[in-house]
Amino acid sequence: MRTKKTPYSAANSLRLIPIDKINRFALIMSRAFVSFQNGDYEIPIVPGSFTPDIQPEEAEGGLIYNVGHTFNVALIDIANEHLLAALSKQELIAIYTNEAGCEIVSGTQQTPLAFTYAKVAGQYQCKLTGIMSHSEAFYSPF
Repeated sequence: MRTKKTPYSAANSLRLIPIDKINRFALIMSRAFVSFQNGDYEIPIVPGSFTPDIQPEEAEGGLIYNVGHTFNVALIDIANEHLLAALSKQELIAIYTNEAGCEIVSGTQQTPLAFTYAKVAGQYQCKLTGIMSHSEAFYSPF
């Protein structure tokens, strides 16, 4: 019997989508169906620096999930700083590729993520934070 070997790598390929650019969003079981206009941002993360973090927590209304994804962006030019500054003023959802190569959606239109960053040691340390009422879902385009 042959087994299929799937290569694993660090989470990578981060896209951030402002919620005002989303046309349709549906969450069905473990799938998030997302349709959006042009205006998503492919973030040039430092390879191996993206650390997805989602922690379940018991709350008064049931289980909630605290999101705290961290990653680094190289300090290449001033355009990166302008992009990061613009993103920090918007409500976002994130689509990233996890260690198994699956695209994962974090955040929704009702529970968007907030973006913060700081310049440290020649690169930007960035963080996406938010609270969601469900676990992250697999991405499926409409």
